Amino acid sequence: MRDVSRPSSYLESSRVQPLGPDLAHTRPRPLHWVATAAAVAAVIAGASVLEPSGAKATTATSASAPRTGGLPAAKAPDPRTADYPVDCGRARPDVTDRASADLDGDGRPETVAVVRC
Repeated sequence: MRDVSRPSSYLESSRVQPLGPDLAHTRPRPLHWVATAAAVAAVIAGASVLEPSGAKATTATSASAPRTGGLPAAKAPDPRTADYPVDCGRARPDVTDRASADLDGDGRPETVAVVRC
């Protein structure tokens, strides 16, 4: 049976938080926000300082492109002549889109193709 001598809001709040003084985390002050912002900034700064040595987010230009040992530049593979692991029955796979670039940094272009039956 419900205790009618106390308002229902009192009963609801007692389920959420124990009776007595408010807990510290229920009343954030500006110092809490500053401490949180400083902690987030420290994590971001630490991640940028401790990145792996091989992590480079650059694009290869003609001056910085790897050398092919004096060989002529290779042409990208033709996606229409490639074999695809797609079962189209008697029909050949249809190349709907393609892109060629040096994807692995070895100086030779690779081709990526989108195919369908």
